[in-house]
Amino acid sequence: MTAETKPLWYTSNPDLGDERAELEAILKRYQVLFRKLLVPGAVDALDNINKLLNGFGNAQLNALGSLFFSLERTLFNSPSPIFNGEESYQRYLVEYVPLKHIRDFIYYIVTNMSDAVPAPFPGRESVIAFFVEWSSALSSFLLREGRGTMRYDPRTDGINFSNTPSETVALRQWSAQLDESLATFRGILNEEDARESAVQSAIEARHAADAARRAAGESGALSMGEHFQRIAADEQKSEKDWNKILFLLIAAILAMSAFIVYKSVYSQWVQTLLHLVIILPVIGAATYASRNAGHHRVVARWAKTASVQVNSVQAFAEQLSSPENRDRLILELGKNVFSTPAYGDPSKVEHFSAIPPDLLDAAKEVANKSLPEKAKRG
Repeated sequence: MTAETKPLWYTSNPDLGDERAELEAILKRYQVLFRKLLVPGAVDALDNINKLLNGFGNAQLNALGSLFFSLERTLFNSPSPIFNGEESYQRYLVEYVPLKHIRDFIYYIVTNMSDAVPAPFPGRESVIAFFVEWSSALSSFLLREGRGTMRYDPRTDGINFSNTPSETVALRQWSAQLDESLATFRGILNEEDARESAVQSAIEARHAADAARRAAGESGALSMGEHFQRIAADEQKSEKDWNKILFLLIAAILAMSAFIVYKSVYSQWVQTLLHLVIILPVIGAATYASRNAGHHRVVARWAKTASVQVNSVQAFAEQLSSPENRDRLILELGKNVFSTPAYGDPSKVEHFSAIPPDLLDAAKEVANKSLPEKAKRG
């Protein structure tokens, strides 16, 4: 940096001037880098900040960019006229920043926010806390300077000079600007925290609602499963009862038929009639009872199947990757469970009678053939 291009805040001390120039360059460079980090794929190897990739969210990047812009403006681009009693000249805030404070900022950036030093990224919270502390400490230092409790000239690294009202006002104004920059920085972060909190609350509320719906669904499925289990148990009991009745009727009819055969006088028409008396009631009663038993058996099987489907559909649906497939599965189950169950052939189930119509037709045919033969012999 030549004498013609040196800014007013550079001073005649090369070491101090170079440190200030490096601080300004870092503030400018990282404003650009923070903007690039907001755009996926915009950062390249020459930027030397791979450790910052995925290190900050958009809100943190915007907040850091805003803070660095404010620091550059306040430190290097907001001069204030200072009158020392003999002459007036422009002074910059950076001229009042202690050298160790400048070096602390530079060292932190180079070590933790660039790839120049192979140190791990300390984390977004640590980085944000450092810049807040650095800015707050500088603001507090300026206030102490403004009260005249700590007087030295950073340009000559520690030579005392007299306090003036214009200098005190300038220091307080710079301190207020730093505080305002920090307030803006915190405001951006707080807005993001509030936004993230709202999003998290919405997610938790949605999860709670889903959990409530799942609990209600599981409770409903459990109740439905138990309901179908009770139906199955009742139908199985009815089937057994009808089977018992069937066997009792067969036994009773056989006993009565045997008694009739024993007491009757044998003849052709009596033999035919006895065949009908024995066969038709037995078959009719058996058909009636077996159809009832079969009806209850089919209902019991349907209820058992529905119970198993209702109790297991949730676990099975969770294994499906597609929500559409899960919805389709549950829809099909609903059709099977809530529609009218198919108990078999309705045309046959409705004709419950002691003697089925087809057997009556057979009996009529036998009677028509037998009775004319008896009339001829008589």
